Amino acid sequence: MKHLNLAVLFGLILIVSLNAQPRQRFAKFPPEKEMCRLMLNEEQQEKADQLRIEHQEKMLDLRNELSKADLEIEKLMLEENYSMTDLKKLMDGKREIRNKMEDERFNHWTAVYQLLDDNQKELWEKRFSFRKGGFGKGYGMGKHQHRMQCLN
Repeated sequence: MKHLNLAVLFGLILIVSLNAQPRQRFAKFPPEKEMCRLMLNEEQQEKADQLRIEHQEKMLDLRNELSKADLEIEKLMLEENYSMTDLKKLMDGKREIRNKMEDERFNHWTAVYQLLDDNQKELWEKRFSFRKGGFGKGYGMGKHQHRMQCLN
């Protein structure tokens, strides 16, 4: 009986721990795989890679700014008598950084779209029409975001 109870308990712990893991954002349709379906020529691929690197550099700088803004807010809130106007100013600065990030995502998205020919644009619109101008929330690709080699 004890063995059965232990097995059930172990099973429950396993199920709970698996459900606690973050879901992968692009598990079924990774962006690299979708770019392969567009069948980019060599020139388009090189330009897309360059755009991706430039975008990642800009986003890295903006994420660092955002982290610094979070730190400034935390430092302010540790003070005994902080003013709400100072806190609001810092929150507005953080909001401005997030707006810059969203603008940068949109600019990158449109720059890649401009590289495509008409047939590729049609495929792009079919595949990415669910986004409707939003880029969604959740866990990003992080450091695993890299150029995937297309195998035809």
